[in-house]
Parts: sequence; structure tokens; C-alpha cells
Amino acid sequence: MKTTDNQTIEVYYGNLALDFGVASIPRLVARYWPYLAHGKDQLVDWEYAVLLQVLILRDEQDFELRAGNLPLRSAERSIEKTKTKLRRMGLLFTQRIYYPARPGKPPAMRCQQWDMRSLFYNLELIARKWLKENNKLADEWVLKGRRGKKPIYAFPPDFTHDTVLPTDVALDLARGIFYPAPAEWVKKAIEQLGGAALPTNLESVSRQPTGLQSVGRQALPTDPNSVGRAPTDLESAGHLLNTDSDSIDSDSDGGGEGNTPRQTVDNSPGEKLQELVKMLDPIVGRIVMEFAKRCDNPKYLPSPKEIQAVQALFAEGFQLDEIIAGIAKSFEKAKTPPRTLMYCVRVIRQNRAEASNNDYAKQPASQPLAIDADLTDAAAILRQTGHEINESTLARLRLMAQRADEAARRQHGVTGARWLTDALRTGLGVSQDGALLNYADSVLDSWIQRNQQAQKKSTPKRGRNAKAAVAAPANRSTRWPSDSD
Repeated sequence: MKTTDNQTIEVYYGNLALDFGVASIPRLVARYWPYLAHGKDQLVDWEYAVLLQVLILRDEQDFELRAGNLPLRSAERSIEKTKTKLRRMGLLFTQRIYYPARPGKPPAMRCQQWDMRSLFYNLELIARKWLKENNKLADEWVLKGRRGKKPIYAFPPDFTHDTVLPTDVALDLARGIFYPAPAEWVKKAIEQLGGAALPTNLESVSRQPTGLQSVGRQALPTDPNSVGRAPTDLESAGHLLNTDSDSIDSDSDGGGEGNTPRQTVDNSPGEKLQELVKMLDPIVGRIVMEFAKRCDNPKYLPSPKEIQAVQALFAEGFQLDEIIAGIAKSFEKAKTPPRTLMYCVRVIRQNRAEASNNDYAKQPASQPLAIDADLTDAAAILRQTGHEINESTLARLRLMAQRADEAARRQHGVTGARWLTDALRTGLGVSQDGALLNYADSVLDSWIQRNQQAQKKSTPKRGRNAKAAVAAPANRSTRWPSDSD
């Protein structure tokens, strides 16, 4: 009989509104979308509704997200115009994702990915501007003695924010990752990256995938110079919008296959890499050139994730010589020459971890802890109960023995260390695990307090001829105080 303990769990709220699920979107969208603009273009309410529906329904497991399936009263043609307008404003770029190629058959389109990095980047810029102005207003209110209601900043009625292209999106535009791509934004991307167009032909940028970090590319069936990335596990999520319609309307600034300029250049592959390196930080560029020289592939071009991985190494404190040595070791270690920098990054981190372990192993063995002769028995009792004897434990034992020494010598003629040992033995089997020292400390307090009380009783009062108390000889049989006294 199969157990039911490991079956799929299905939660029932008992309320249809909750059982249908609750969606959430970043508040930046709701608060700042009216300020997005580019040229004469600004979003209107129903265009915002299209964007909102896509964001809310992106994670629906039982809903196929298509432009024609969006729960809107607008016609599908209107939704396509909204998508075109978002492209024209530089807020949305689309990319075709294909199923893995099968020999002898044309590639089949799996979905169209809506890339919204630019949208959220610009919303964040607006939010940062609002925070800056709002904090300035709040500071002025505090300096004036907090009189009246705390003010909240509001943008002027005519305020708009012109689209700013993020660097990573600009790099993908220059490479021809998106299709279709408005010519205006392709030109802006190339100017932003330094004026050199990156190659878009398949031969220049194609690489075998090596995990989620590496991205394989397949040519589009409609344009041999257009490039689309193969799907990965992360790209297969619900935010991919399946649609067969990805043409730009006639009112777009950029065109489809007919009016999108090819970004190929006449430079040789080696020169293309050099042009890319000029756009990078000099240290990062040196790492890229070192890898390209060792992999002996003049057509090699790093992906944005490879560049980000190298930058992350410097952020983690890796030095230039350490990274170059790690790249050299990667080629020595690998059975076949590495095709991407991502493999080298993993090896570089492993090298540091191995070096740290070796340094720890080479450290000289610590000297054995010197235990006082009169505390040997007490330490042995602690070891038997699983306590670690270190410097702090030994220091506590010394303090406990010193505190009890005077009372122990006065009452029984023995040392405080002897009382400490007997107190620890008293706690064996009585105290809780890990609390033996605390229990022994309480026993010593009890014994010291009783000794002080006995001392007061034996002290004669002034003015009376009382006989002095005679201390018992050391060899006399004495009774140790117990907890029952």
C-alpha cells in the first residue's frame, strides 16, 4: 500500500476570490507610469491596462498568455499597437524564442519574450527623483519646527521623464538580439556603447551552451542576420508572451525586416573584439583579451553575463594577477579548452577556496593547553561530561577556585581547587547537560555562605570573656557541607 504522506498538497481557502489567487506587481508601475515619455509619445490609460494585464497574468499556471487571450475589450490589433508604441518609446523590446532545432525541419517559434528591463529601469529613475525631492521637502519641514502636516512631494503637472536606455539593453540592441528593433533605438544603443556596431551574424557570436549563464543563439527563419537566444529554464517561466504577431506597425519609427538596418561591419573578428574591449573598463577588458588569446578563437565575443561575472570577481576582492592565474589554470585543468569565461570564473573561485584550506592545514599545531596541577581533577571531570577545555574554561575554573580558597582553608584546611572538584562531582548526574559549571558555581556559593555564617557564630562578642575558637587539626575527620544542610 502506498503512503499518502508525500502526495501533492492542494490548499482550499473556501473563498473563490482567494482560491483564484492573488497577483502583485511593483508599486513603481502604478505610481509612476503616467510620467513615462519619449518624443511626443506618452502612455494613455487603456495602454497602461494592457501592460497591467500582462504583468498580473504572467505567472498564471492555467492561463496561456497570448495577446489575443488578454481579458480586455480592446481588439487584438489595438494590443499590437500598444506593443509597437512601447517599443517606439524604448520601454519594451521583444525577442523570438525557438524550440530546439531538429534536423531537416525549419525552426519552430515557441514564444515571444517581452523584455521589460528598460521599463523598470526608467520607473526606478523616476522613483529616485521623487525620493530626492520628497526628502528635501521633509528636511525643510523639520528645520521649520515640524509645523503643520508633513508635506509630500508631487511632480509638476507637466513633468515627464524621457526614456534612458540601460547599458545591458543597449548591448543586446547593438548585437541584434531583439526582433523587430526600432532603428532609432539601435542607433542610440551604438552611440551609447561608443559608436561601434557589434556583429549580428550567427557565426560571430554562436557558442555552445554551458548552463544558465551561457546563452546559445539560433538564426531567425526570416532574417539570417537576426539573432535569437535559445530558451533556458529561467526564460521558460510564465512571463514569456506567446504570440505569432511581432511586426511593427506602419507608424513606428523603426521597421521590420524591410527597414531595419543591418548591423554588420567590415571589421575582421579580431577587430570586433578590440572594439568591444574599448567600451569596457580597462581591467575587465584585459581579462577578456587574456581569455580570447588563450582560447585561440579570434571570433570570440563575451556575453553580458560573462562581463558581469568578471566584474563580480573584482567586487569580491579578487586581484588582477589572481584572475589571470586562474584563467591559465582553467585551460590546464580542462580536458577541452573552455569556450566561455564562466568556466574560468568557477575555477578562480575554487582556487581561492583550495588556497584557504591549504593555508589552514599548513598552520603549526597549537601548543597543548597547560592546566594547573591543582585543577587537573576538575578539568578531567569536565572532559568526561563533554565540555571542551579551552583558555576561557580554564580561566573560569581558576576564578572559581580562588573565590572558594579562603573558606575552604578556614573550614577544612584544603584548597579552593579541592572544593571546586568536589562541587563538580556533586553536580554529576544532577545538573542539566552543559550546565555543570553553573551548578558547581552555585554549590560553591552555598558552601562559602555557610562558612561565613559559622564564622560569625564562633566569633566572641566584645566585653565578654569568651574562649577563642580553636581550629580543628588538619587530620581530624570533618564532615563536608552538603546541599541538605
